[in-house]
Amino acid sequence: MRGQWIGRFTGTNTGLLIANFDELEDRFQGTVNLHFDTPAVPIATAKLAISKTLKGQLAGVRILHFDRDSLNLLGQAELKAKFPALIFPETADATYDLTSGNLLLNWTTSIGTSGSTGPIQPSKAGEPSLLSAKPMTWRAYKAYADRQSYRKVIFRGQEKPWRLHSSFHRKGRFDLQRYYEEDMHALFAALSGRTKHIYDLNNPVQNGAFLHLAQHHGYPTPLLDWSFSPYVAAFCAFRRVPRAVPADAKIRVFPFDLADWATDWVPVRQLSTPTLHLSSIEPVSFDNERAGPQQALSLLTSVDDIETYIAAKEVHKGKTYLSAIDILASERDAVMEDLARMGISASSMFPGLDGVCEELTERRFKNWS
Repeated sequence: MRGQWIGRFTGTNTGLLIANFDELEDRFQGTVNLHFDTPAVPIATAKLAISKTLKGQLAGVRILHFDRDSLNLLGQAELKAKFPALIFPETADATYDLTSGNLLLNWTTSIGTSGSTGPIQPSKAGEPSLLSAKPMTWRAYKAYADRQSYRKVIFRGQEKPWRLHSSFHRKGRFDLQRYYEEDMHALFAALSGRTKHIYDLNNPVQNGAFLHLAQHHGYPTPLLDWSFSPYVAAFCAFRRVPRAVPADAKIRVFPFDLADWATDWVPVRQLSTPTLHLSSIEPVSFDNERAGPQQALSLLTSVDDIETYIAAKEVHKGKTYLSAIDILASERDAVMEDLARMGISASSMFPGLDGVCEELTERRFKNWS
């Protein structure tokens, strides 16, 4: 069963289990990551292939170990040097049961340690947002926007109040290791003849720039688009809204306190990691003419249900990072005209023929819906 599962495990050790599974034609495939409560102990990771009967046994599953701080893979020699008093297993036998819709997992390792989970529910990212949004008129929103500290708070606009969800996860994908090894390299092969810059996917800076370019041209990525401008976010929220909408229809803008988040939580720059994270990247704009006008940056994430993840961090720190503002969709025409006077239009946000045609449609076909 495809999805992301996050829950506790017990046994010889205790800790947090994070599982990510994709659906293939004949099986479910993904990774299970164990984060131990014992300080400094490396993260244990295993790749699993699960039958579509959703119940079975696995023998001799290879276990990999990742450094908790650097997230680098540690071989047995490095483990012995760094943790001379500990022994780390290389394989495990496991049983799994997903027939109830929840994940049940039990395992015994090659060194005799064991563990198990209770029923772990999958992520609920597809459900309606639970954020309590503040309603505003467009006029009130402009007054609010002008009070915000530039680059401290970032903004994301959505035409409906969906939960925050990357396009990678919205497409029903969860295993970022598979995404990096298969999808990214297929995309690189397809685009390398069409871009002026030749990207080095092993370089985190260039990998981020390549992902950002793909994201801006509609390819699913684990990035979520944001802007330093509250007005660009409003444009993104309103641009696809039809002129004829129900009286109570609303668009949503999410303000996110990036400055506090970046201070409180260590960013992760790797695309595929064994941990949960939400990290900002402001990529170099190779071949990406849209990034500058949109004052764009992205949040890279391994989390399916971003809102729940942020809410847990807010409880931990006693802070509010994420909020929501709803504006009536019926204000669309006034908003788009106002934004055009600010220089925010389709032709400025999306340089090229597509943007120009979209802007002319906005100006000359007033009755489309």
